[in-house]
Amino acid sequence: AVHQQMMRLLVLDGRPTAALAQFETCRQTLAEEFGIEPSAETLALVAQIQAAQHTPETPETEVRPVPPSPRSRGLEDWGDAPPNVRLIDREDDLARLAQLVDAGRLQVIALTGLGGTGKTSLAVALAHRIAPQFDVVIWRSLVNAPDAAEIQAQWRRRVAGAAMVEPPPDPDAQAEYLFTHLTQQRCLLVLDNLESVMGAGTDAGRFPARFHGYTRLIRQFAERAHNSLLLITSREQPQICARLERAGLPLRTVEVAGMRPDASELLLRQSGVSGVSGDLQRLAAYYSGNPLALLLAAEAIHDLFGGAVAEYLQTESGVFDDVRILLDQHFARLGSVEEAIMMWLALAREPVAIQTLAAQISPPISTAAVMGALRSLQRRALVERRGGGFTLQNVVMEYTTDRLVKSLQAEILGAPLHILANHALVKMRAKEYIRIIQERLILIPLADALVAHAGRAGAVTRLRRLLDEVRGHTAWSSSYAAGNILNVLRSIEGSLHDLDVSGLTVRDLNLRDTHVEHVNFAGATIKDAAFSQQFGHILRISYHPDGGTIAARTGDEEIRIWRTTDGQLTGAFTMPSNLIFPVLYSPDGRLLLAGGAHTDLILCDADSCETRLVLRGHRHRVWDAAFSADGRYLATASADQTVRIWDPQTGACLHELRGHDDAVMALAFHPDGARLISAADDGRIQV
Repeated sequence: AVHQQMMRLLVLDGRPTAALAQFETCRQTLAEEFGIEPSAETLALVAQIQAAQHTPETPETEVRPVPPSPRSRGLEDWGDAPPNVRLIDREDDLARLAQLVDAGRLQVIALTGLGGTGKTSLAVALAHRIAPQFDVVIWRSLVNAPDAAEIQAQWRRRVAGAAMVEPPPDPDAQAEYLFTHLTQQRCLLVLDNLESVMGAGTDAGRFPARFHGYTRLIRQFAERAHNSLLLITSREQPQICARLERAGLPLRTVEVAGMRPDASELLLRQSGVSGVSGDLQRLAAYYSGNPLALLLAAEAIHDLFGGAVAEYLQTESGVFDDVRILLDQHFARLGSVEEAIMMWLALAREPVAIQTLAAQISPPISTAAVMGALRSLQRRALVERRGGGFTLQNVVMEYTTDRLVKSLQAEILGAPLHILANHALVKMRAKEYIRIIQERLILIPLADALVAHAGRAGAVTRLRRLLDEVRGHTAWSSSYAAGNILNVLRSIEGSLHDLDVSGLTVRDLNLRDTHVEHVNFAGATIKDAAFSQQFGHILRISYHPDGGTIAARTGDEEIRIWRTTDGQLTGAFTMPSNLIFPVLYSPDGRLLLAGGAHTDLILCDADSCETRLVLRGHRHRVWDAAFSADGRYLATASADQTVRIWDPQTGACLHELRGHDDAVMALAFHPDGARLISAADDGRIQV
């Protein structure tokens, strides 16, 4: 019965292919777990879907790409627009919008309304209906918050085609180039989910500073003379749209309201909710006919009250104020695996295959458990299948991301670690644009929330203390926690400095363009990290005797140590000296000649980078150094015309060798360790 319900909901949502895939999942589960075949009723439903005979009672219109009109169809780039949608109670809205376009007087149409009302579906239906009137159709979703310049660059490339000539970087020149093509051709440009680039809270309907380009873009579309149409969907009406519409410009805002009471009632009955008409319409009124909210409410009523809407309405806790409260209720009822999957999908920001999800989720769970949890989440209408993977619907994605950030803040401020330990906030193996989105929508808001709560110094202090707590907790020390804490720290401070990360597991650490100083990574296990930040020129370099690490001196007075197997940075510290001072491992790999202040030499522990000995005696700059093969001696060449032989274990100067008349520039031990050669600017080599 559950599988039949899910199949009917998928068909109702305009996804018959997904409904048939659900049947295959049902058949496989029944065969593997119970050794039986699906019921005759289920098979009959499948036959109806395959024969396109399944027609729910709810008044609806299925929208598919319309056949070409006599006018030749031009370029159509639908991006990530849903390929097929099924409109519920939107026939009149669609007809009115088509009439507005047919009149030819509008240059901007904005569809606004609460999340889940079907704005995207209506926009898809409208775009397909009017596409034959346009030379170019381009659909772009803003759910991942690209800036306006990026969107306009994509438009320029698509509308110009082979004739594309990159305009100057000046915004006015770029706009002139775009609108020249929008005048020469009739283009339909769609921006879905405009609210993704708007401010929150008191800034509703306004664009924050980094997204002011969208204000300029909408104004240009409304004020300039051209032959194209900008179609927008947004949960909030942009304030710029309201002003331009009041000014009489060719822009129209159309609010997409909820379904009518009778259509809402039929949708609820189709979803398994029973009761008298008055109760069903009362429930519909609570959610203003929002289709998504009604589907979620139907699932809750089915699970908690056996589908009886009267009992649901009589329960005080069962009456929700809005979609957010409804989603709170759904999250409260999720199992641990289901909640983990929701968090992972919010972090992934794109569809994820079952196998990938099972391989990455932490703590590890079986593929079968992941499949079961996904089926449960589908029944709750919280996840949807798209492009071979699973993802969250936009309104659910936004809610889950907000919940994720708040939960992370609570954990950092003292709650037990769960999400912080089991999820990577920034996935370094993800596509670059996904990583940028994770930074923008998760990491930066988390850092900002911590600073707003505790101040910058307080937030940094708490994160550093939490890193020490992670070290003392066996389970946390090998989790995602350390990498996440470091990522939040560098987001707040812009650098990492004076930290002890030794012995910890550091996963998915992003240190691109991040200054790292006095951070001890000794013994740390580093997985999927990036250390491609800028630093000074590499002046000296040395292999560890076992080939496992490379030490390098940079032009900005740093010693950096990389692991050769995967290129990961394991240590970075400042060591002031003249720029040409050598960096050199001892033959046993325990010591590192790492720097000095002009004439001094510093021997460090190769693992911890802590200073062991300071060797003093040269009167001018040291140019070169070499260990004997057995590690018993260290020789140094100096501009003071001498070579000194040191005991690297005690720091004692054993010999001072003279004989050159100018600066000694290079030296080397014979393999047997009994002889030493040196070369100087006097043109002589001495043995």
